[in-house]
Amino acid sequence: MKSNYVITLILLLGVLFNAFGQKTIPLQITDNGFIFVKATLNDSIVGNFLLDTGGGMHVLSGKYFEKVKSSAKTAGYFTGFRHNGERLDTEIYTIPSLAIDSYQQKNPYIGYYAPLDGYGMDGIISLKMFENQPFTIDFKNKQLILESSESLKKLEKIAGIIPFTVQQYRDKALDVFIKVCVNGIPVEAEFDTGSGYNALMINPFFMDQMNIKKEDCRDQVYNKELNLKDYFAQLPAGVICSAPAVAGKDVNIMFREGLIYEALIGSGWFKDKALTIDIPNQRMLVR
Repeated sequence: MKSNYVITLILLLGVLFNAFGQKTIPLQITDNGFIFVKATLNDSIVGNFLLDTGGGMHVLSGKYFEKVKSSAKTAGYFTGFRHNGERLDTEIYTIPSLAIDSYQQKNPYIGYYAPLDGYGMDGIISLKMFENQPFTIDFKNKQLILESSESLKKLEKIAGIIPFTVQQYRDKALDVFIKVCVNGIPVEAEFDTGSGYNALMINPFFMDQMNIKKEDCRDQVYNKELNLKDYFAQLPAGVICSAPAVAGKDVNIMFREGLIYEALIGSGWFKDKALTIDIPNQRMLVR
């Protein structure tokens, strides 16, 4: 009888853990900070996807779109813009499902972009995947953690909190923006893991406020057609405005002409940390 009681208790605890605990999924993170996760399309088609918080919407490579084309349903048309103003027009579709491990999104919107075939990825998973599911990117341990309400309560007690704003593009795409302080000047930056560790772009509008002169910067034309330039500068430090402990030293900044945001930042200041993105409560929790 005693052994049966112990077995029952162990099983019960296991059920409780599964119901209230976190779900941990391995990630591949390159030396440059690009984050890859295994994902499954339509319950059976497994691929290697870039986890891109700046991607806006889910996108499949040309090769992987062909794998789901027979089940894809036309869902309209979408025009988006890259950070440099480049216009991207695409027909959009829904597919039956997109899943990371056991976490599944039903009937997600997707676009496709054939050039992804040449970038070593099968597609891009955007923040739309996690619109209702707080999740953690643990950069040190290379894990994706799906958080529960109980785990979030614990994190609130130990983590620094970074509020963010959410930009929705109808119900098709989603980006988040955090405040970054550089030379004491706050700028609202799109948070973009798809740019890797090293990215910090700022609109040249802020150069005067930051006491940076174009003639003191190295410059480079990145768009010959429009004669748009990047201006490169290095500053001693920059911080996340609401969490000054999250900072960069000897910060390399690219002031990009044509940038459609105030700024864009990659994940480099977080690469030795665990970062929780909680879209329902519009906040990050970092520790």
